[in-house]
Amino acid sequence: RLMGVSQCHVLLMCILRNLKKLDTDPTRIFKLIERFTFQYSAVCKLPGNKVEKIYSKFALKIEKTLNDTTKKKISGKINSIFSELEKELKDERPSFETFKESFINISYKNSEQSRKMIKYVLKGIDTSYRKTPEEKIDFNNVNIEHILPQNPHRDWKLKKKEIKGYVNKLGNLTLLSKKLNSKVQNHVIKEKIKSLGESRLPVTVQLVKELNTLKNKWNESEITKRQVGFSKLAYNKIWDF
Repeated sequence: RLMGVSQCHVLLMCILRNLKKLDTDPTRIFKLIERFTFQYSAVCKLPGNKVEKIYSKFALKIEKTLNDTTKKKISGKINSIFSELEKELKDERPSFETFKESFINISYKNSEQSRKMIKYVLKGIDTSYRKTPEEKIDFNNVNIEHILPQNPHRDWKLKKKEIKGYVNKLGNLTLLSKKLNSKVQNHVIKEKIKSLGESRLPVTVQLVKELNTLKNKWNESEITKRQVGFSKLAYNKIWDF
């Protein structure tokens, strides 16, 4: 729903409708579909009719198997179907170059759907930086922060029209608690970093390390580099399958 994709619904509904009959845990398939959908549809915006046919085909296979197979053999047959589905989706996975080309254009837009999608991506990046999954964060209470502000303070020595092409890029965004978000305002990096440094969110902790390494240099080039780095992390780790 967040990604605006419905082609997988036929398969998901088939699995959920027959959940008790499957005799196997379909969680891995749900995760597979989410990761594939993010790469194929949400980022690369590749043709939906192709994958819709795949999902329909496998929904029919599951229904037929459940109707024609003895209870003792259902688990093995269903797992075999799930493995076939995994292979077909992997065959349709976009290459890294195709993914990166689209991913580096991900930007913040002033709409609820865009904000949710940006937060979803940053949440994935944040989680990937965590050493353990023990701490649960309520991302409803976390705000998206522009590192270079949309309306920069005069000390930035930048005009709104000069930064229009890159200020909303994912590479210029991080997550902050609502309390810290209200403190950072639109000041220059050396002022903002004091508040950014109070955050315990790994995505922001990592950002502060980068800013310290860069000696607070933050411009279009650094924003682009960070976004390219995120594309590698997204493809090879967070939404890998």
